[in-house]
Amino acid sequence: MGSFLADTPTALAYVLGNGLDVINVHAVGRDDDDRVVYQYTIFADGALLTSGADLGSGAGATPHVRRGLGALVSFLLADVERFQLGDPHHNGYAFDTRTVAWADTQLAELQDLDLAVNWDHGQE
Repeated sequence: MGSFLADTPTALAYVLGNGLDVINVHAVGRDDDDRVVYQYTIFADGALLTSGADLGSGAGATPHVRRGLGALVSFLLADVERFQLGDPHHNGYAFDTRTVAWADTQLAELQDLDLAVNWDHGQE
């Protein structure tokens, strides 16, 4: 199981496995609908794999990057499931195929992280 390097309400870094794969999430402001905007980066083997700022909270919510991380992990796991099934409904993926293939190799780590951020402490 990985570990958190930083974990505050507005920024976190999570290291998968033994160290070269890292997920960073930051609360970077609010959009026009008063949603917290979360920016993320994923590094694989020390190199940038993907990044984006397309995750948001509910309107008026306070920044809490674990929720942003939880959403990111949920989208990654959904893409892995679709990937493993060969995308039978041709819905495409939330992430590029290189990121989805990486997530597939990190499936156990991502499932553990999903439990930690989406299901522990009474959160769903």
